[in-house]
Amino acid sequence: MAGIGFELQRLTHKGDLSSHVRAVFHASMVIAGPWLMFILCVLFISLLTEQKLGLPLLTGFRTKLIYILGLSLLTSAPVLIIAIRMASDSIYFRKFHLIPQIYLGALYVCALVTAIVSAPILIMLLNVPLHDVICIIISCVIASLLWIALGFSSSLQSYRSVSLSFATGLLLTTGLIIYSTVHNPSEFHLLSAFSLGFLLCFLWLSIEVLFTFPTSHYAFKATLTYVAGAMKRYWPLALAAIFNISALWVDKVIIWQSAEGQLLPSGLRHAPAYDSSIFIAQLLLIPPLALFLIEAETNFFRNFRSYIQTITGHGTLVEIREKSENLKTEAIYTLGRITLIQLALCALLVLFSPMVVEYLNFEYRQAAIIRIAAISVLFQFLFFAASTTLIFINKNMENMLLQLAFLLLNASCTYTTLFLPREYLGFGYFVACLTASFLAVATLQNAFRKLDQHIFFQARLSLRPNTWYEALR
Repeated sequence: MAGIGFELQRLTHKGDLSSHVRAVFHASMVIAGPWLMFILCVLFISLLTEQKLGLPLLTGFRTKLIYILGLSLLTSAPVLIIAIRMASDSIYFRKFHLIPQIYLGALYVCALVTAIVSAPILIMLLNVPLHDVICIIISCVIASLLWIALGFSSSLQSYRSVSLSFATGLLLTTGLIIYSTVHNPSEFHLLSAFSLGFLLCFLWLSIEVLFTFPTSHYAFKATLTYVAGAMKRYWPLALAAIFNISALWVDKVIIWQSAEGQLLPSGLRHAPAYDSSIFIAQLLLIPPLALFLIEAETNFFRNFRSYIQTITGHGTLVEIREKSENLKTEAIYTLGRITLIQLALCALLVLFSPMVVEYLNFEYRQAAIIRIAAISVLFQFLFFAASTTLIFINKNMENMLLQLAFLLLNASCTYTTLFLPREYLGFGYFVACLTASFLAVATLQNAFRKLDQHIFFQARLSLRPNTWYEALR
């Protein structure tokens, strides 16, 4: 959805270094606000309350947060990507009155799906006690709703509100946790404080969305009809989102079930050495992805719009091919430029991994895992950027197949490493990212070669009867 990227690019055009830093910071909040809030929350809690709470309590709390983050992403991603695509269509056709209906419908569906999916996993697969199940499900629902609100907030071009909401939520969570630590420390109180911080962010962003796109009534049946039509057209996007989130977590789930994993009293499993090393490395994804957001939603969008206008304006074949070549050249150049930044960040982490291990009080062997993960993240960025560009040019089926390939690669390669010595821990993740990145880049290049043919084919598809497109027209 082109929107907030233009506002962030205007910020970078002020010319000074602080403007560029603020633009990247705000874009990072748009991309991964809940994830960053989760990491900072855990960091502050560990630094401020570890001596008072003790390591066992903090370990149980951190593990619950990991499961909440994973489950909320898995259940909200397919709902969010369909809802965002519908909102994008509504903005393009200037049907702004549909946006609050789509937003509220997405919230209802997301809350329902999260509860239905999370409960069997926690009760039947993990044997988590009932009182913990209720707390985790409530936290999962709140986190899922926050991902939906964050996605829709990007259409408002109000990056300051997004950043302020997460800053306020983080302060509230940290304050409540310090208060509960002094008076009545327990995992329940820590989780409640975390959920309240997320709830504050969700309410803040929801108010922004609903006040920007007010509605006088909500037609539930009509919304269901629209969703059915959108699902019929955009179902590859939903499946791609499920495969993508599953691919991000499947290696961790496999390691949890291995000899490296540990079972907590709550019934949850984790692998501290592997989990913390991978999370540290994956933090390096956020700045390049923030830059990619700014570039993809501005320069690429302008070039693609110019290309489409040439076609709809009955341009000559030479003009159409020239615009197509410009689009391809600019996209590849942007991808290469941001990849160099990702390479520099990964190289720094590889170089200073012993210092990171020492500062964070990790096991010494985690330095090797962090190095492997840092190299893996470089190729993971390539994969994400190339597959996301495919979505911009409506190559949804190809994107879905790539996400499925990444899921299968990460699962099979990680499982294979279980039969190797412990020194190979993380190597399966590296092989999966490396192979998936080459597949994604090759698919993107092939898509650009056949772009003209694909665009004309998509124009024919848009003429087919569809309840969602009929509502827009």
